[in-house]
Amino acid sequence: MPVNAALTGAILVSVAGGVLSLDRTAAFQVMVSRPLVTAPVIGYLLGHPLWGLLAGAVLEILLIGDLPVGRYVPVHETSLSALVTGLVVAALEGTGASEGYAGLKSEMTVLPLAILIALPAGRVFQKADIMARKMNARLFDTASVSVDGGGGAALIRNNLKGAVLFLIANTVALLLTAVPLMLGAGYFFTGFELKPFTAAFAGLLLVGAGAAAWSITTGRSAYVFGASAAAGGALLTWLAL
Repeated sequence: MPVNAALTGAILVSVAGGVLSLDRTAAFQVMVSRPLVTAPVIGYLLGHPLWGLLAGAVLEILLIGDLPVGRYVPVHETSLSALVTGLVVAALEGTGASEGYAGLKSEMTVLPLAILIALPAGRVFQKADIMARKMNARLFDTASVSVDGGGGAALIRNNLKGAVLFLIANTVALLLTAVPLMLGAGYFFTGFELKPFTAAFAGLLLVGAGAAAWSITTGRSAYVFGASAAAGGALLTWLAL
């Protein structure tokens, strides 16, 4: 995949992912931030809606149990879905895969690896979300004062500032992760020939990705994800030789 195309795609993923992420808590809240919607939208913007749909369906299943209970801030499913879809598209375009059934077979071999690679970035998205929430709390105090003083215009401004904070935090976090990872995926998979893996092999990798997603709250999980992604990539390379 050409560097310019991968870079343009990464920027598009970051901006679109940042806008869609507003639906989580900052605005709208009509569920477009869920993986089942976000991933197909990102796939459509990158020219491959079917790949995005499959990625979104898998991620929705993996992350549906990660709920904001109490003070717990869940994994940022919107940014993660955008990043995974971007990685899948960058990798499959590099291999020359096409839409349709053949393309979906190729995606099932790349998707689990893309999830494993992207999961550590979930920590980055989570921290960016927490930072935005803390800054938003200060705006809430200011907004409360403006309400007491009868300042409706000030209240609207502070609400808009809060949404902008989330937009900037999520977009920057996506840029910092999507640019290097999508460039790397596009470079690594250019000219790469994927052999037709069995459903069992793809399922095995997917189970590993699911276990990683389920344990993402553990302190050292990022190291496990990195090692799993490296092992998966090495195995994928060996089988494709």
